[in-house]
Amino acid sequence: MDTFLVLLFFILVIFFGLFYGSRKAMVVTLISLGVTEIYVVVKIAVSPGSFIIPGTILSVFIIGYFIFIFSLIKHYQKKDDDQYGLFQEYYRDAVKKYEMLEKEDGLLREGNKRLDGELDESVSFYENIKNITSMLDFPRKLELMAGFIRSLAEFAEGKLILIETAEGRNRVEKVFNISSAGGSASKVIYETDAREQADLYGKLMGEFERGFSALFSEQSVKSDYRSLAKKDFRTIGAIPLSSENDLMGIVLVFDVERRGFEKIQALGPLLAMELKKIKLYEKVKELSIVDGLTGLYLRRHFNDILLTEIDRAQRTKQPLSFLIADVDYFKNINDNYGHLVGDILLREVAGIIRNEARSVDLIGRYGGDEIAMALPRADLNTATQVAERMRSAVKAHTLNLGDDEMKVSLSIGISSYPLNCGTIEEMIERADRALYKAKEEGRDRVVVYGG
Repeated sequence: MDTFLVLLFFILVIFFGLFYGSRKAMVVTLISLGVTEIYVVVKIAVSPGSFIIPGTILSVFIIGYFIFIFSLIKHYQKKDDDQYGLFQEYYRDAVKKYEMLEKEDGLLREGNKRLDGELDESVSFYENIKNITSMLDFPRKLELMAGFIRSLAEFAEGKLILIETAEGRNRVEKVFNISSAGGSASKVIYETDAREQADLYGKLMGEFERGFSALFSEQSVKSDYRSLAKKDFRTIGAIPLSSENDLMGIVLVFDVERRGFEKIQALGPLLAMELKKIKLYEKVKELSIVDGLTGLYLRRHFNDILLTEIDRAQRTKQPLSFLIADVDYFKNINDNYGHLVGDILLREVAGIIRNEARSVDLIGRYGGDEIAMALPRADLNTATQVAERMRSAVKAHTLNLGDDEMKVSLSIGISSYPLNCGTIEEMIERADRALYKAKEEGRDRVVVYGG
């Protein structure tokens, strides 16, 4: 019997060693203890008086119970370890997902920030477009265009070149400098002489007439545009403003980055459409402000322009000269040849004066045969040179009257701000006095007030 119990104990130990901490080990241990208990109970029942529980059996019971309890504890400890390991795995997955979500959140924040910037840019773009399209005043519209271009990109210098089509050929009508400075200046552009960079403008017009959509030249690349520019720049960018195959103008920017240039390029079609619209408006408006005979501004409108120019001269501290020209003995021509000949003569004289004037000069018919001229940024010396050029050209011109030929001369009076006048009234009155002096001294001459 003792041997049997010892063998049973060893069986328990073997199973415990094989299945330590497992459910099988506890079941086998419990069965072994149960069999041993049943054996003892049966033994006692069969031989109640003679069977005494030996110490070995008690020891086996005690050890068995201890093993069972230990196995039970180990089972739940292992179960807890497994659950803890599973929890750690879940925790690591949760951390990874959190980090991934945090990264996605950062990307979304950056995307939202970028979208907010693009939205602000789009709103600003829309507001600028609305302001430009709602404006019909030509100078103000040009200022808004220049300001819009300036807001899209940084550049060292910019120009808005207006193109005029005459007799099937394109030519530069006017050139406006676009200010690159920030701030809220009321005047962001001013008119410049188109002759200054005529070669560059001519080259650009030729390229765009052949169908180029845009031109961008960098310093590292050999380019005709760089050699034609009057200054040294890192980059030169030019964008045609075309509407219905008509070249309306050119936007020219220097030292601009390619991304900024592309933004300006996207604005090109809108600017072209606005230029076309304003030119049509100007043609309609011209019917009420331009003299039908000479093509010069009427006196009332010319005075409005003169007020604007003298205000600009006072604000920018730039000179402004004023000329009044009169055809000598014009009344005699009308009396001897008739008013039809007088009209033809006056129209031809007006054309000569317009051809000899600078592109920025403003010319108006002041009444009868008097022609007035405002010369922005022209000091007395420049104004005198322009006036002498006009006088000489008129004197050299011959008017054909069938079998007869006629030659005429001009008398011109000059006043200049700020040298000898400070207001529009003084400017007109002193130029008129200089003209009167030219008549007194024998006509066919240029006289400066106070000279």
